[in-house]
Amino acid sequence: MTNQLSAPDKALEILVSLANGQTKPSPEGGFGVTLHVRGSVVTGRLVPNWQWMEEVAEKMQAAYLELEGEAPEPDARLGETVLFDHLATEMKEMQAADKKLRAVADQLSDEQVRGAAQAQQIAFIHLVDARFISGGQIIPEAGAHWRGRLAEIDGWSPGNLKRS
Repeated sequence: MTNQLSAPDKALEILVSLANGQTKPSPEGGFGVTLHVRGSVVTGRLVPNWQWMEEVAEKMQAAYLELEGEAPEPDARLGETVLFDHLATEMKEMQAADKKLRAVADQLSDEQVRGAAQAQQIAFIHLVDARFISGGQIIPEAGAHWRGRLAEIDGWSPGNLKRS
């Protein structure tokens, strides 16, 4: 049984679930959110898990191009790029399976629905343009892709922190 204090915040978990259920990339880059994680502050925009994976794969590809000066052959791509492409595809397939499950959920008992929901518990949150607040500074300037464990988030608030 999960300790109540170590369980993710249900409201934040619902927001992440809604984001992950999107079938198109988040418009305007996603919902702004500021997270408090073990004494640190992270601010960014919440996006679907699959979108985050696709964008990280693209960034890995761009890093390769910058280093090598030309596009790699399909079989010579960075292992990380292939991994993130694969993860994005897997997440989209899980999303499709979840959609099918919701379509038949009306035919299941409440206990079966609760069991399925617990089995598919969301563990991570995905942000783009993430910045860290440290000593009154917001870093990095350009933002980054950030993935964090929901159970490690101590608190959160809607909206991004910006320079004043």
